[in-house]
Amino acid sequence: ASATDSDTPTFSPALILGTDLGCDSTPLVRVLDPVTGALLTQFFAYEPTFRGGAHVFGYDVTGDGIDEIITAPGPNRPGEVRVFTQTGVELPQYRTMPFGAGYTNGVEVAAGSLTAVGSRELVAGQQRGASLVRVFPITPGSGIGAAIRQFQPFAPSFTGGVTLAASDIGTFSGRT
Repeated sequence: ASATDSDTPTFSPALILGTDLGCDSTPLVRVLDPVTGALLTQFFAYEPTFRGGAHVFGYDVTGDGIDEIITAPGPNRPGEVRVFTQTGVELPQYRTMPFGAGYTNGVEVAAGSLTAVGSRELVAGQQRGASLVRVFPITPGSGIGAAIRQFQPFAPSFTGGVTLAASDIGTFSGRT
C-alpha cells in the first residue's frame, strides 16, 4: 500500500496463494506481487502443525474497499473459516464454522454479492463427504451471520465434495 498526496491509500493487485490440500502441507498463506513475484507477506492461517493445507479467497468483507484474505482448512481439522488482512492480521469477528465443529473433511470458500446487488456473502462448500453448500451474510465490522441459503448441487449419494468460485456473470431475465 502507498499513500497519495491526498492521503488516500492505493493498493496494487496481489496473488494470494494457499498450500496444497492434497499433500502433507502446512496452512501457509503467501501474498505475492503479481508483476515481480516478490513476497509481500506470509502467515499460517491455522496452527503450523496442521498438515491439511489452506484454501484462500480474496474479498472485501470489512467494506473498506480493500480485499481481505478468507481461509478454510483442508481435511483433518475442524472446518473453521478465518479472515485476515493483507498483512496477515486475523480479524477474529469473522470466524465461523459453516458445517459445525464436528465437520473435519475440508472446506472450500468463495465470496461475492450473490443474493442481491450490493450484498456481501460467504459461500462454503464441503470438500469431502457430501456436496453441501451454504451461503452466509457478511456484515462489515460485525462478522458472518447464520446461513441464509443451503443446497446440495449434486445427488445425495455423491461424496466427492465441491469446488467453489464466485463471479458476476451478468444479469439474466426469464430464460435468457
